Amino acid sequence: MTQQEFDSLHYIEVALPTPLPRHFTYKSAFSVPVGCRVRVPFGKSNRALIGVVMADSQQSPESDYEIKTLIEVLDPEPEFSPALLIMAKWLSNYYMVALGEVLRAMLPVTPPKAKKASSVERSASQWLPGPTLALTPIQERAFAALTENWQPPSLEFRPFLLWGVTGAGKTEIYLQLIAKARQLDPQAQVLVLVPEISLTPQMTQVFSSRFPEQVAVVHSQLTNNQRWEQLQRVRHGQAAILIGPRSAVFANFKALRLIIVDEEHDSSYKQTTGFSYNGRDVAVVRAQQEKIAIVLGSATPSAESYYNAKTGKYGFIKIDERVAGRPLPTIHLVEQSYPKQKGLALKSNKDPLPASLPFHTEMTDALERVISKGQQAMVILNRRGFAYFLYSRLEKKAIQCPHCSVTLTLHKRSRHLHCHYCEHRSSLESVLAKRPDDDLVAVGFGSEQAEAYLETHFSKVGLARVDSDSVSKKDSLATILADFRSGKTKILVGTQILAKGHDFSGLTLICILEVDQLLNLPDFRAGERAFQLLVQASGRAGRHELAGDVYIQCQRQDHPVIQAAIRQDYLGFMERELAFREIHGYPPFGRMIYFEINGRRKDRVEKAEQALGDFIESSLRQQPELGQGMMILGPSRPPIELLRGRHRRSLLICSANMEKLRRLARSIASFCQTLPRELRYKLDVDPQTLL
Repeated sequence: MTQQEFDSLHYIEVALPTPLPRHFTYKSAFSVPVGCRVRVPFGKSNRALIGVVMADSQQSPESDYEIKTLIEVLDPEPEFSPALLIMAKWLSNYYMVALGEVLRAMLPVTPPKAKKASSVERSASQWLPGPTLALTPIQERAFAALTENWQPPSLEFRPFLLWGVTGAGKTEIYLQLIAKARQLDPQAQVLVLVPEISLTPQMTQVFSSRFPEQVAVVHSQLTNNQRWEQLQRVRHGQAAILIGPRSAVFANFKALRLIIVDEEHDSSYKQTTGFSYNGRDVAVVRAQQEKIAIVLGSATPSAESYYNAKTGKYGFIKIDERVAGRPLPTIHLVEQSYPKQKGLALKSNKDPLPASLPFHTEMTDALERVISKGQQAMVILNRRGFAYFLYSRLEKKAIQCPHCSVTLTLHKRSRHLHCHYCEHRSSLESVLAKRPDDDLVAVGFGSEQAEAYLETHFSKVGLARVDSDSVSKKDSLATILADFRSGKTKILVGTQILAKGHDFSGLTLICILEVDQLLNLPDFRAGERAFQLLVQASGRAGRHELAGDVYIQCQRQDHPVIQAAIRQDYLGFMERELAFREIHGYPPFGRMIYFEINGRRKDRVEKAEQALGDFIESSLRQQPELGQGMMILGPSRPPIELLRGRHRRSLLICSANMEKLRRLARSIASFCQTLPRELRYKLDVDPQTLL
């Protein structure tokens, strides 16, 4: 290499998707813009990795290692804007994840090699009003409060929590907020986050009818190319609105001015694998960093968001009546009784699986009345499959998954026993063949058995099931919901997917089963989740001209959560919930960080558990102030000790002092990095479940 060539070298700092919290330096014969993706050789094997350029310098770094040459530049222009890189650095620090892994999550698909989409400029009139609906007086007041301090071209940052009872018309307010933002800035773009794909078809239809050809949509059932094309429309200003689940919060906008987080309370906003971010919280951070407006909407806001509103961190807008003064549904409690029975004994694979549901006669009568009037109903229970498990009378225990410490769920249509954690399947035929002298009993019921039961009682009525099994095929969910919306289907039965944000004009009856199970979960959020499900599910009924009824079948009818849900008393429930959490130091009064160690060999996991416990004890002896006000649970066995063939140990630390909490967490993370390579560890800041 000549001196001239050496002097013209560029040294590129690259963030790579590895657990190592550092950048890696590569040399290049030319400059590479910050934010571009590059392919580089990594490690002794020089395997190719894709990373993101974080800096470009012609000053040779001091290094004891040979500086390798990058392989190729993948982007003609940066895929990550300066604003997105700033957010990525914040997320890396807050969630204690290497920057390269954060960036990989922010761009989860590899773009196709295609020509760049051209930018399209449009006038404000081209971007607007489809016809708008007149707001009610209470909606008008909410809209005015939300837009009071909006000034062009940017909107003032302040998170607002929009609490409105089910059917209060929050979606119409969203639509008019978007129109207002476009009036103030003709190039303004809006991000609309929804918790699950189940809401995407409905939201797309509503927003597209108001803003034709201006809506881009991303969700998990799109191909990588389709997803990339939708994101490029947003990036180059060809779409004014992006609708999508949590990962849409990372989209590269040309002129983002407003973020709307619908059903902000939903736990689906939390990523549970890899980089465990919360899409709702990231949205708030993005709005703050880019100084844009954000609205969080829900009929049952999360405890954290309500507390932020109560303490003045968020603005708080209340809509406590339905559109046009329509009444909330009438709620009826009926007793959940389990008759003493031996269950369904199976001797051979040819044995039928008749449905036997403890369905209260009042619910059956209500269904018959509704169907006779040509109206529609939903039946919701929070378990899929046919039966909870098969019980062996010979061994006196349920048949478990060989890879997880959970029971296998019986599915009728596939005639398989299925693990809903690791996806292990065993055919019913093979299970019975291995146990010729055993009596196997099908125990409990799920959405599949509820469907079979209803089919026998309402055979001439269109009926469909909605759960993760029935909607696994592309477009199946959209088809099922379209048939129900058109009236072709009269009864929908399924899991809590049905409780989330749907609006059907002919739906007048909701039947909810198995509520007690939700209250029994070993999680401090169990009460909040049960209340949200009951209120959200109830809110699907009677949203239009026809009045609605809700039947809740449970054993503990006097439970405070159930009583609050019957009264639709969100504020009363949340005040009691916050008082309980403050006593115990749970969020939002304390922050939590969860650790897990797992491995295939139980003895080595147990040894690591002991070592981690000793390390924490030693650390707190050396720094006694660190343990003050700190709640430490574990390391210990979690409720599901074996998962996907790996033994687990969990540790939870909680404190109101975030600085102390993060100091201890970083110390624990450093210790975990010294564990043997066959052991893995995960870290989750602000966990949403403790199971």
